[in-house]
Amino acid sequence: MKPWTLTSFKYGKSSIRIPLNSGCLRIHQTMELRVIKLFRIKLISKGTVLNKDKLLIDQGVKAGALLMAVILIENPDEIQNDMDRQKDLQSTFNDIDLLTGSSSLSEDVQIADQSGKNLTLPKEEKKALVTAMVLHEKGRAALEKKDYARALLFLLEADNRFNLCNSSLLNSVDNYAVLNLDIAWCYLCLESVTQLPDGEARLQKSERSLHQSYGANLERLLTIKGSTGNEKALFMRLHLLQGIVAFHQGKMQYSAALLDKAESELKSFKIDDVSLGTIIELGYTEKEARFGLRGAYGNVGEAVELINKRREEKKEAKKKNMEDKKNKKLGYCADGKQYVRSDYVDTLVQMGFIRSIVIEALRESNNVMSSAVNLLETEAEELSSRSMQPGTSRGVETDSSKTRNGLSPELLEQISSLGFDARMVEHALKKNNFNLEKSVEELLNCDGILEGVNLDELPLADLLPSKQHREQDEEDGALARLTDDIRDSASKDYFDLDFDLEETFLVKYKSLMNNN
Repeated sequence: MKPWTLTSFKYGKSSIRIPLNSGCLRIHQTMELRVIKLFRIKLISKGTVLNKDKLLIDQGVKAGALLMAVILIENPDEIQNDMDRQKDLQSTFNDIDLLTGSSSLSEDVQIADQSGKNLTLPKEEKKALVTAMVLHEKGRAALEKKDYARALLFLLEADNRFNLCNSSLLNSVDNYAVLNLDIAWCYLCLESVTQLPDGEARLQKSERSLHQSYGANLERLLTIKGSTGNEKALFMRLHLLQGIVAFHQGKMQYSAALLDKAESELKSFKIDDVSLGTIIELGYTEKEARFGLRGAYGNVGEAVELINKRREEKKEAKKKNMEDKKNKKLGYCADGKQYVRSDYVDTLVQMGFIRSIVIEALRESNNVMSSAVNLLETEAEELSSRSMQPGTSRGVETDSSKTRNGLSPELLEQISSLGFDARMVEHALKKNNFNLEKSVEELLNCDGILEGVNLDELPLADLLPSKQHREQDEEDGALARLTDDIRDSASKDYFDLDFDLEETFLVKYKSLMNNN
């Protein structure tokens, strides 16, 4: 039985003799005896997190293999934080599963290639891709906090999901290239030489994908975006990692060339401290200042313009996202091709029209303002009746926010706020064929107590949101949590980094190179 070399990034190497038909749990138990009890161990082999409940041989582990052990907890005080992170990970999977059976994933989450063109994907593949992107972002968040062990676990989970997508899809988005780069970066920061073969393979994948996405000299990127700043930072890190891998493989000449290339690229990102301070004094953040100066090649005036442009783009994107959400809640127009526009609704409400009637008018007129105004002036009563009748709305708002029998919670709450019992309000609306004015008038005339109506026969539980309403609210919440985690561009934030760690590794390996 050939021993394995087990490497922990903190505790060093140790050899363990365990049969191949054993499970990971046996290794966990052995490590607990040798190291410390209060921690969680994750075993990694060739870029895959091993399942502790499965046999080693069934997971491709061979005799004499080098395994990486990631120690997640060493302090009892950190246990609760780790449990919270585990719940966060499980919550992500639950949110994705919740959206799988709904239309929300298809309608609200759009995946685009480098040119901004939306990709049409099968449902399961889209689910895998969205899950991968969310996990990747969580991994990147851990990277920013320098929690490399935690980051690696999220990133490897993301890799598993990306691998459920077909290769042509992975080649059309740059996220997978960046993910492989991030995983290799984690290996370096954890000083895990045992994962060198997997790191080399990932860097090769990343380089192929980046060249395919941007062009060998970023020429495709220039055509698409008109700039190459952020992506240059990715290539700098790629060349640095490739140089370090080559060093450990004994390819000294190749390593020296790559490290020199990375050094040259790193120098191009150097920022003058005076210029940085000048922009910060103008009220911008340090990250914004770095982004602007790098994009403007040190020109302070142009850097400020870039920063303001980026701020405006973020503001517009946020505004559009909010408008899209509002429009979706209002439902489709009669043509079934567009949502009722919330800004048109606001405009007409400001003109004095009732909101529910305005929505119906815009729906019927397919967002043609002049036609909607004409309907409001000539068919207001009919629109009012239709807006409250069951099944008249073709949109998400009706499906997700109605109580039973087509009653709008907004309308119910509006009348109830006058002091009437919600059960009486519902009964009055039904009795008066959903006519708002007649219903309110009758309630006022009888002091809110309708003749012949027994409140005990109209339980408040009946007015609670429907199951469909609750399910839609759950889906909306899941969608909000997921989309908040996904950034607009997988490479956006790399241009904002200070690159201190990159410079540290570069100096270290150039020194090692010179000593050889």
